[in-house]
Amino acid sequence: MDQKIIGVTPRLQKDDNKEILQVNTLYLKALTERKMVPLILPFNDVELTKILIFCDGFLVIGGNDLDPKHYKEENAGLSKGIDERLDKIDELVINYAIKAQKPVLGICRGLQSINVFMGGSLYQDIETAKLSHPHQDKKHPVKREALTKLTSQLPSEFTINTFHHQAIKDLAPNFKVIFRHDNIIEGIEHEHLPIIAFQWHPERMPESLSSKVIFDYFKQLLE
Repeated sequence: MDQKIIGVTPRLQKDDNKEILQVNTLYLKALTERKMVPLILPFNDVELTKILIFCDGFLVIGGNDLDPKHYKEENAGLSKGIDERLDKIDELVINYAIKAQKPVLGICRGLQSINVFMGGSLYQDIETAKLSHPHQDKKHPVKREALTKLTSQLPSEFTINTFHHQAIKDLAPNFKVIFRHDNIIEGIEHEHLPIIAFQWHPERMPESLSSKVIFDYFKQLLE
């Protein structure tokens, strides 16, 4: 079987008047260990649109906050590190994947981008919204909410990490919640398209069963 090419959305580091596109190597390792070929996508819209056609699937990774204007809200000073160029990359990738019906895996901000650009909204800050949730540099249990081909491979409850301060408020149409912790949506799956997304970071816990199942299942979606 030919190795599948996965377009990976980049993130931006600003340092000493320089801008550096980067991707955490843990994302790349999770793909290459499964014989997928990661392709870090460019920042330029014109170059990006020419490259998307060569990708078999997409990984939309974590990063800073989306501009709330994308879900028709003003920034209440709670959304941080906004960069419209990164929002544009995520939007272009997600819209192309929908049109081409190619698999997408979203992680952390990636889940939020998928939800927003497919018609949902976010809580700009979990604490301000008064949602009880340990959201940064901690671990907590997550519960399965729907039985699917993916979730049936995992226990009904298991432990995940958490590194976010925003979360899904209104779920985008045609998605179902597959994992939840208290009032926070932790995993979603599209009802018709090969799109899955998670609020936690499975790439940071590669030895866990949940991480193995998620990345293995993503590979299966490509076949």
